Amino acid sequence: MERSKLARLWWELMQIPAEDFFARHPERMVVGSSPHGRTMSPGYVGRKYAAGGWLLVGNYPAGGTASYIARPNPTDERLYASFAGLANADNDEDRLSRFERMSATWIELQRAHQIYKTLFLPLFEAGGKIDDDVAFLNAFPFRCRDNKAPNTRMYAAAWRLAVSRQIEALQPGKVIALGIATGRAIERFYSGSADFVVLERSNGDRYLKESAQRMIAAIAQARGGAGSSHMRPSERRNDRPHQTKVRSETTPRVPARRADGNSDAQRQSSVVHLPVSEYRKLFERLGLKAARGHTLKHSTRKLPSLYFNYKKDEKVFFTGYKRDSHCFPAHLWDRLDPQQAKDNQPQLLTVRPKAGHAAAAFEDWLDRF
Repeated sequence: MERSKLARLWWELMQIPAEDFFARHPERMVVGSSPHGRTMSPGYVGRKYAAGGWLLVGNYPAGGTASYIARPNPTDERLYASFAGLANADNDEDRLSRFERMSATWIELQRAHQIYKTLFLPLFEAGGKIDDDVAFLNAFPFRCRDNKAPNTRMYAAAWRLAVSRQIEALQPGKVIALGIATGRAIERFYSGSADFVVLERSNGDRYLKESAQRMIAAIAQARGGAGSSHMRPSERRNDRPHQTKVRSETTPRVPARRADGNSDAQRQSSVVHLPVSEYRKLFERLGLKAARGHTLKHSTRKLPSLYFNYKKDEKVFFTGYKRDSHCFPAHLWDRLDPQQAKDNQPQLLTVRPKAGHAAAAFEDWLDRF
């Protein structure tokens, strides 16, 4: 696949007037002094993407409110500057350079988004992918006024003008629609041979819905298991130092028995965990407020409910909600039996950082919010 041809196509699509995509509905266009509302969000292509790969499809870019357009954040400014850079390229060499820069910038910035942590990471792990292996498009590539979803005519215009041409050029083997609305939009028009999958999203992408967990588990099973990481060792060490695997808990995990008859969980219990005093020092360093029997608080971040507790022997444990189980990856956290009667409820789970991993576990937890 010649990336120079992809760069040329992306550039050509960005020359199409924004009005054409809104299909005689100019009132749906974002207005304001910023050019973002009229700038196409064309999608990215990972540097290792190849024909037959995965194409992720989102619905449409958020950020279409007047207040947001008037005061975009620095990250947004950087992303849209990369779009404008490609649109303004004036020769093939420049187009390819700006296309690669835009794709790399988009992937880098996307890693900070909640959907990346909640949905992309377990999806990549299941498929043995990294983000540079995939491509991404929006079913409608422009922001819409007040973030109101595009209508059927707008989706149809976007398909005719851009999306169908991009899919044809990418030749994906799997098209993954991110969300029910996206799935419906693509299903109206797509008739290609690629495997078509719809992943249901939760509100705000705060957790993996059960249907998405089942779909991701099926992808892992088709691949032959989900045991390998979505990141190669060199990339895990260097490219993404703050990212970790997210394990989708679809069925209870049975502790493995060793030759001595003890389970891994039992072995783990013999390892010394941090005492209460050390947890308090860790929380202070991370800016967390912790009181026994209360949820952890942070001055600048809105955190999900996670109760800090310990027994008379000072064995520490934390109680949260199963809907947030993706925030406690299995390589950093142990699942425990309920430690007190009131925690023995179907919607709750009890966890504790693995011995020697308390700092890494809570740093990863905070990075998600």
